[in-house]
Amino acid sequence: MTSGWSVTPSRTFWHTKNCLPRNWGNTMIVTADLHTHSAASDGQYAPAELVRLAKGQGLELLALTDHDTLDGLPEAEAAGQACGLRVLRGIELGAKEYSHLHILGY
Repeated sequence: MTSGWSVTPSRTFWHTKNCLPRNWGNTMIVTADLHTHSAASDGQYAPAELVRLAKGQGLELLALTDHDTLDGLPEAEAAGQACGLRVLRGIELGAKEYSHLHILGY
């Protein structure tokens, strides 16, 4: 399986062969945001509202990557299932020694 990333100012596109729903030539494409925060950490919206807003903007996949917590994931996953948006479980981990270093995990 091959994969790659391309980023535009407002959207991130993830493409990989043979595993996503839309076919474009030999590449599958999904519209996604892979770095979001909810009110479970420092975001503005509750996880379910964030999912609904993402769906309303035409996203097909949303990764919830709150800072140092997984607390918002059950709510986001339930909202995603209800509205037909794929939710990817993620987290943004802070580094103790370097306050501006963050590591995204999926």
